Amino acid sequence: MSFVFYDTETTGLSTRFDQIVHFAAIKTDAELREVDRYEVRSRLRAHVLPHPEAMCVSGIGIHQLLNPSLPSHYEMACEIKAKLDAWTPSIFAGYNSIRFDEELLRQTLFQTLHPVYLTSLRGNGRADVMGLVLSAVASAPHCLVVPTDASGRRSFKLADIARANGIVHSKAHHAMSDVEAALELCRRLREAAPDAWQSFVRFSNKAAVAHFVDGEDAFVLTEFFGGNSYTSPVVSLGQQSGMVNGRLCLILGASTRGILSASVDELGELLFAKPSPIRRIRTNSAPVLAPLYDFEDGRFDMDIDDIEALAREVRGDTALCARLISVFESRDKQWPASAHVEGRIYDGFPSPSDGGIMERFHQVGWKERVRLLDRIADERFRILGERLVYHEAPQELRPDQRHRVLSGFTFKTGDSPDGPLSREGAIAYIDEMRGQAPAHHLALLDDYRAYLVQIGSTGVS
Repeated sequence: MSFVFYDTETTGLSTRFDQIVHFAAIKTDAELREVDRYEVRSRLRAHVLPHPEAMCVSGIGIHQLLNPSLPSHYEMACEIKAKLDAWTPSIFAGYNSIRFDEELLRQTLFQTLHPVYLTSLRGNGRADVMGLVLSAVASAPHCLVVPTDASGRRSFKLADIARANGIVHSKAHHAMSDVEAALELCRRLREAAPDAWQSFVRFSNKAAVAHFVDGEDAFVLTEFFGGNSYTSPVVSLGQQSGMVNGRLCLILGASTRGILSASVDELGELLFAKPSPIRRIRTNSAPVLAPLYDFEDGRFDMDIDDIEALAREVRGDTALCARLISVFESRDKQWPASAHVEGRIYDGFPSPSDGGIMERFHQVGWKERVRLLDRIADERFRILGERLVYHEAPQELRPDQRHRVLSGFTFKTGDSPDGPLSREGAIAYIDEMRGQAPAHHLALLDDYRAYLVQIGSTGVS
């Protein structure tokens, strides 16, 4: 199996409303020897407002983003899809990619009418190099130096990990440089932490994750949130309601007996304590898992054999598992549907008919594409298709279509709870940042502010 290591530079941290402006990837063979590399940039879409902080981090100013010689976002998306299709099947991985880069890549494909799940179909797998680092450090603590930040907490940022371990990382937050650093980390850990590496490869496949989670009495889950990593022995309680790829697990330890003997009324308080003893796993998101017996006694607050026996007890009581799942899910929030098409990416697959029309869309001229959009049944793809035509060939849109597109861009004039950054919001960020920004960022911020003032509050420039 080959590997594809990739990274993105974006206009901000919103996986729904920001865009990729720089994509880089390296393909390797099974031995992690480079076979090919690829990178592409794109110019800014007319309705996207970069976050000022992201511009300062990347050093990419507004005039660079508007450079007409760059490929359009749609042209970039078509290039990326063609390259990744040519590299299929592979295991696709980046650093913290499952939670960020992968979501941006999916949005890029979704918003350009391409199949969304490119990295998880046709024999491909998904993995996360940050997960590999967490797994390796949890099971073989001396395989890497983990630095601490100014607050004294361990830092798992790619730039910090690379620097602490002597890995060349010439330009942090540059897509190809980040890819090279992530690849070198994998080469190091393949030798220094072979068990973690094998798990990294194995659990890039969601079927393998499901088989492991459903088949093991107890196993070890490593998670990362709030800037810290947490490693716990867990047992799977069963499938999460309505989610074929979702599993709910119970952390096992000295306090577990209190949960098992609690009444239904008491369970609510126990299960929703922070941190909750119930953990969610998505089998299709490369969770960081390891066999229980990869860890030595003394690592947890119970002996390994006792944890295994407790797990068998829990798994053997199906009524208990069902009760724990029921109580936990009783407080799950039902989120309202997003008012923005970008927030509806996971509202279902396109129908076979719509899928066929969208495939045809990329093969014909822009005038014919406009006619094809009228035949798409799913409103999401009609909206995105009309937006695409507006960016690429606006003269082909009918007046009613152009009106719909421009109406959808009015979020530039105000913020909404689940919406993108507004023009006013971006200006406010700039004004706040200017007081503390280093001198080399001031020109970048001032240029961007002038652009925001220029486009006014009437919508798309």
